[in-house]
Amino acid sequence: MARKIKHPARVPDTDNPAPSAGSPGLALPPPVFTRGVLTAAALIVFAVTFVFSQVSSFGLVGLDDTTFTSDNFLVTPGLTWNGIQYAFRSFEMGSWHPLTWMSHMLDYSLFGADFGAHHLENLVLHAINCLLLFWLARAMTGRLWPSAIVALLFAVHPMHVEAVAWLADRKGLLATLFWLLSLSFWVKRSPGDRLHYGLSLLSFGLGLLCKPTIVTLPFTLLLVEFWPLRRWRSWSDLPARLPDKAPFFALSILFSVLTYYGQREAGAMAMYGNLGVSARISNAAYGLGMYLIKTFWPSGLALNPPVMGTLPVTVVGLGAGALVVLSALAFWKAREWPALFMGWFWFVGTLIPTIGLVQTGDQAFADRYSYVPHIGLFTLLVAAVVRFVPRERLGTLPAQAAVALLIAGLAWRAHGQTSYWRDAIRQFEHTVSVAPGHTQGRQILARTYMKLKRFDLAEPQIRAAVDADATDPESFRILAEIQYQRGEKEPALASLATAERLAPNSALTQYNRGIVLRGMERYEESAAAYRKAIDLGLLPDTRAEAWYSMGLALNKANKADRAVEAFLKALEVNPYHYFARKNLAFAYLRLQDYASAQREFELLLRTDETDADVVRSLSFLRNRR
Repeated sequence: MARKIKHPARVPDTDNPAPSAGSPGLALPPPVFTRGVLTAAALIVFAVTFVFSQVSSFGLVGLDDTTFTSDNFLVTPGLTWNGIQYAFRSFEMGSWHPLTWMSHMLDYSLFGADFGAHHLENLVLHAINCLLLFWLARAMTGRLWPSAIVALLFAVHPMHVEAVAWLADRKGLLATLFWLLSLSFWVKRSPGDRLHYGLSLLSFGLGLLCKPTIVTLPFTLLLVEFWPLRRWRSWSDLPARLPDKAPFFALSILFSVLTYYGQREAGAMAMYGNLGVSARISNAAYGLGMYLIKTFWPSGLALNPPVMGTLPVTVVGLGAGALVVLSALAFWKAREWPALFMGWFWFVGTLIPTIGLVQTGDQAFADRYSYVPHIGLFTLLVAAVVRFVPRERLGTLPAQAAVALLIAGLAWRAHGQTSYWRDAIRQFEHTVSVAPGHTQGRQILARTYMKLKRFDLAEPQIRAAVDADATDPESFRILAEIQYQRGEKEPALASLATAERLAPNSALTQYNRGIVLRGMERYEESAAAYRKAIDLGLLPDTRAEAWYSMGLALNKANKADRAVEAFLKALEVNPYHYFARKNLAFAYLRLQDYASAQREFELLLRTDETDADVVRSLSFLRNRR
């Protein structure tokens, strides 16, 4: 006879009594919109607005967000048929997330390059997620204010700022939206209810098309069925709960394979592909320890903190100890306190795709990865307070004031953290101040200063990046760009030679060599470097620039016929490349192919009627008849 797992009776909320525990397999009725519900919802919206409304004036920080927006010529035209095809075919950024690409395209269709409006869409998505979480928690537990507090913690925790204020993590917000919708439909489902079953599965599929890290959803369905839905009570009941999850598990497996392929093709695994099992376990323990520390003391938050050479023993021990002790306690107390089992394993389980067991980047952990896992941890913490603090004390003014101060303190801290996302300089000056060895942060700072022609500020940053990690070829490429823009062309070539030694098959290094060699008027060598970069593989926008730049070099080398071929290749990649078409037209003129030249100039005139070169050239071609 299987042992039953006994669940303690819930104390019904006076605003909305919980459904009877006698029907654990039935869907729960939807919550009623009472004054308390509307008050809690208003508080959640106010909290989100207080923390994040400042993003309406924010721009880009230059890390991945430009790839999703301003630097991607298939995104900036808005939602187009070509863009949609690209979204479903591309594994750019290492994952297949077509709905994420399409959301950024839609932003351009609606708002153009007003990035403040793009950011506001993130705010709206976060607010919807918070309200959905509130609805879902209350629907499952029947408790009003405990559910509201979980949603408020989720709304204002400083670790969630990264997920909302960084445009590159739009995918996380969208995936969480569909995650919560999938769970909501599952909760409403009754036996034989195919409609809500289908809607739950569809929502899960749509979420995977936004960000594949939500592959753990089928496991959380089992967890919430254990508590608070109580649709299974003993371990012998568990096998009977698996068949209806089979399609969900199948989708999880499919997208896990696709993601592994995408990350491998993008090179995200190459840097840490040789890490042994023990090193990966240590990284995972370190990451878990940091998530726990930052949850309870959210200071020193930085974007993509890198994997450290020597991990702090105390943090690794905290992560490993918490995993062993709390997991054992959760199993031991599953009969008496199922909230511990559900909350803890939600937290740990949803971290698994990003905890470092399969390393896909140089970050040991990341604030944005706590977005979904925190739901389980916050649920556990609130449930612990409800369980261990006498009910008569929970309703007292001091208790309410303590909760209000906690939420307000987190909101104020999150408001300050959000302000760092205003632009690249503010973000990465903060990042390197809290993580001086943050190579990526110094590289982006250097590039940002370069755009402002502040080479005196750019060079110290990239020198510090080299000191922190002398094996990163990107630092030497940036150093070469600084030297080149200062007119130091031979030192720039030397820096690129170092980058090439560190990464012999780097397309970007060859691309930069082409730029420097063209500036040194070594045109044939420049064209060869561009060609090598193209052969090694460049992303579409850079590939178009490489063909275009090769054409310029060949023109200077008096190879007009080959220049025509290069400009045509650039236009194959990007038909809207104005300067490639303009130089193509002049190359045709040099070759005395007047009909082709006139055709290209007429196309250019449709784009810009004020271009004096185009108007003058067309006038010459038309009058020569």
